[in-house]
Amino acid sequence: MIKPSISTQTTMPILLPVHKIKPPLWMRDPDLLYVLNVLNKGDLNARMVGGCIRNYYMSKNIYDIDIACKLLPEKSQEILENASIRVIATGVEHGTITAHINGKNFEVTTLRKDVNTDGRHAKVEFSESWEEDARRRDFTINALYADSDGSIYDPLGTGLKDLEDRKVRFIGNAKNRIQEDYLRILRFFRFYAEYHEGDPDPEALDACKDLKNNICALSDERIYDELHKMLKLSTAHRGIEAMVRIQLFDLQKQDAEHLKSLITLQNQLNLDDVPTRIFILNKLNKYIKNNKINNFFKLLNEFIDAWDGHVKKALYHFDRDVVVQGLLVIKSRGGIVDDMIISDAMNMRPPEFPIVASDIMEQFKISEGPEVGEKMKAAEQIWIDSGFTLHRQDILEKL
Repeated sequence: MIKPSISTQTTMPILLPVHKIKPPLWMRDPDLLYVLNVLNKGDLNARMVGGCIRNYYMSKNIYDIDIACKLLPEKSQEILENASIRVIATGVEHGTITAHINGKNFEVTTLRKDVNTDGRHAKVEFSESWEEDARRRDFTINALYADSDGSIYDPLGTGLKDLEDRKVRFIGNAKNRIQEDYLRILRFFRFYAEYHEGDPDPEALDACKDLKNNICALSDERIYDELHKMLKLSTAHRGIEAMVRIQLFDLQKQDAEHLKSLITLQNQLNLDDVPTRIFILNKLNKYIKNNKINNFFKLLNEFIDAWDGHVKKALYHFDRDVVVQGLLVIKSRGGIVDDMIISDAMNMRPPEFPIVASDIMEQFKISEGPEVGEKMKAAEQIWIDSGFTLHRQDILEKL
C-alpha cells in the first residue's frame, strides 16, 4: 500500500544535469512532448526515466517510454484529462497511471520511496525527491532521468559510468535490493545477459547466491515471465552461464552450452523460438502453466524419441515446426544432424496419404464400420513402409 501523501522535506536539493544529448527522434515524439509539456506546465514535475535512457546509451531498441512525476497520481490524471488526454488508471494505488494518446501509451508514475518491503511487495510513500525515487530502483543503469531538451540526470552519480563500462550493478547494498523483491535475482541475470560485459559484479553474484532459495516465495507465473524475457535474447546463454556459477535451478554447464548452440542455429536459420529454448533447459519446464507450450514440449519429446533419420516420415507424423525445432535440439545436444536434413525439414512437402475410407469400402465391398478403420491403418502402414512411394491402386492390391 502507498500512503497518499508527500514526504516532507524542508529543503529540496536541486538536481543538476550531468550530461546533455541532442534529443534523438524518439525523444522528439510530438505525443510524448505534449504529455510532458502538460505535466510540466508551471513547474518541472515530470521526466523520462529508466529503460528508454538506458537503451539509448546502449544503442538498443526503445519500446516503452516511462515518465516519473512529482505530482500525485490523482493530480496528474486531472491535468492530463483537462488537456484532452485519455487516462487509464492502471495502478493509481501504486502511483501509476497511463496516458493514452494517438494509440500510444506513456506510463506516468509518481516519485516514491520505500517504507517497508517483504521480498514480494513494497510499502512505499510518495515523494518529491528524484534521489529518493532513484534509490528504490534496482540497478544503477535504470536510475537515470531525462528532460525533453536532452538533459540527462543521474541522481546517484553511478548510472552513466556503469553504462559506459557496460556494468550491471545493484543500487547500494545488493542484498538489500534483492530482499525488497526476490524477482530481482532473475532480473539481474537477464540484465547481465543483455547489458553487461565481462564477469558478473561479484557483490551482486554473491547476494544472488546467498538469497537464491527465496525465489520459491515468488509465483511460478512471475518466475516464468522473467525467464521468458531473458530467453528471448540472443545472448540468453550468458545469463544461464552466470546462473550455473551459483547453481541456480540446478542448471549445469552443459545446459548453457546446449542453449548457446541452439540459439546460434536458430539465428542462422531465422527460426527464433523461445519455447524450444526453454525446452532444452528442461529444469525450467516446471514453471510453465501454458497448455499450448506444454503440449509442444510433449510433441518435441515424442519426435526426438522417434527420430530415425527419415524426414518424410517425421513430417507425416508431426507438424513442421516440431520437426525443425526438434532437429535443432538434437544437433544442439551433440547429435549428428546434417544441414541438408534440416533444409529438407524446412522445405519438403509433407506426404499425403492417397487412400480414403470410400476406397476401402469400394475395394472390399464393405460398409462403414470398424473393419474399414482397421484396413485404413493397414493400408497406411504399407504406404509408410514403402517410403511413401506406393500409389493408391498399389496399396489396395497389397491389402
